Amino acid sequence: MPSSVIVVFGGSYGIGLDIIHICRQYGAHIYSFSRSENGVDVSDPALVADALRTIDAVVNTAGVLNREPLATMTYEEICKSIHVNYLGAVIVARESYPYLKMSKGALLLFTSSSYTRGRQLYSLYSSSKAAIVNF
Repeated sequence: MPSSVIVVFGGSYGIGLDIIHICRQYGAHIYSFSRSENGVDVSDPALVADALRTIDAVVNTAGVLNREPLATMTYEEICKSIHVNYLGAVIVARESYPYLKMSKGALLLFTSSSYTRGRQLYSLYSSSKAAIVNF
C-alpha cells in the first residue's frame, strides 16, 4: 500500500512540527509549509495553491499570537492576525478542496483551547480560533 502524502501548513514548530514527526513515524510522505520555513503564508491564496500537489491530507496549524492589549495594537498587526489565523484557514480549505476531492483526502484545521474562553491579551487569537471551530 502506498504511503499517504500529507501537507502541513504551520509545520516549522509547535503542534505542526509534532504532527510531522508523528506522520513520518507512520510512513507518510510529508510536505511542510510555513512563513519561516519556506515563505508560504497561509493568508496568500497563490502561495497556498502553489504549495499543494497530489495529496491525501492537509493539516493547518499556522497561526500568530500577539500577546498585547488590543488597544495598543496597530491596525496592521490586527489585520495580519486575522488574515493568518482565520482567513488563512479559509484559504487553505478552499485551495485544498480540488486536490482533496480527487484524492478523497482529509482536511484538519487546528485551533486552540483558547477558543473556549477569553484569555488576557489573547482577544484576536481566541476569537479567530473560535471562528475556525464554527467554520
